Amino acid sequence: MPIKFYSINLLIIGLILLPNILSAVFPPVNIPVQPKRPPWWIIVIALEWIGRIGIFILPLFWQIGFDRNKLIFLIPMGLMIAIYYMGWIRFFAKGREYRLLFEPLFRIPIPLALSPVLCIFFMGFAQGSWPVVAAAIIMALGHIPESIQNFQSTR
Repeated sequence: MPIKFYSINLLIIGLILLPNILSAVFPPVNIPVQPKRPPWWIIVIALEWIGRIGIFILPLFWQIGFDRNKLIFLIPMGLMIAIYYMGWIRFFAKGREYRLLFEPLFRIPIPLALSPVLCIFFMGFAQGSWPVVAAAIIMALGHIPESIQNFQSTR
């Protein structure tokens, strides 16, 4: 079976990457000193990066299904994008304080870590792609613990 590229999926990946690019141009302020991580933490970082590569590349090769069984996953996917953007809007509107990257939003802990991972997770189901779902889980195994550590450094 030939590999097919679905450029429309770049829109979703772009929506996730755009605020990160903006935060590189307009970086956070008041970044606390990060606590020393244990030596085994390299595994957490490796999982995060393996997952990150997977969630930005793999979704481009599966089509989002618009049949009844897959369409239901587009609703939580859209909700996760909305939460993600609300968190980023809060970050930029309130002076780019580092802690705002991790503080709960609508009682959702570390929303800027959870929402993009869950968005891609639901996208994988909407695509019927187990590799995309697996990449989201791998990303979560690294990104969520790292974000929790970063959040705790703001306390």
